[in-house]
Amino acid sequence: TEIISVPTPGVERWLSQGLAQRLGTTPGRSDGVCVGVDFPSTRRLVARALAGSADEEDADPWRPHRAVWPLLRVIDACRGQPWAALLWHYLGGNGRSTEQDPLRTGRRWSTARHLAGLFARYAATRPTMIDSWSRGNDVDAWGFSLPADRAWQAELWRRLRGELGVASPAQRVQAALTRLRIAPEYSDLPERLSVFGATRLEP
Repeated sequence: TEIISVPTPGVERWLSQGLAQRLGTTPGRSDGVCVGVDFPSTRRLVARALAGSADEEDADPWRPHRAVWPLLRVIDACRGQPWAALLWHYLGGNGRSTEQDPLRTGRRWSTARHLAGLFARYAATRPTMIDSWSRGNDVDAWGFSLPADRAWQAELWRRLRGELGVASPAQRVQAALTRLRIAPEYSDLPERLSVFGATRLEP
């Protein structure tokens, strides 16, 4: 199977239609077909390279749709703790008391899903920041201390890492690159692949 990584489903359709006009055509006609080609997104392609196989990539606990439930457990466990006061103020918690605003507490899942996606984007675009967080340094992407209204994110990320029990994608990049250089057969990717129309790569 040929692999051509594309940024959007629209590009996939356009490219597959263009290939079908050239592959297996009758001379002078555009009656071909595009088969045997996989069009993963750049995120899926990089995640597959890091994981070693498509099956392992699908099981990555850091993927936002998987991380949201462990993150909910972490959020619930940190209610009443000083470092999470800003987060729980948004969620309707009232400091250390047991009083809650039921409407605002209903935001828990959507907030956790948003934060899981945010952490995934951080891992893709700000890996040095994630590496600093893993060492206990609450800094931004430029190495400056996080302002008070965002410092809770670093602690929440660390607690999520503890809950998941595995390194984040940003932390696995260097190890995966070394492994691919030493033993490229570890990956199930073919020797040849293409990346089409990408403006950036997001693991």
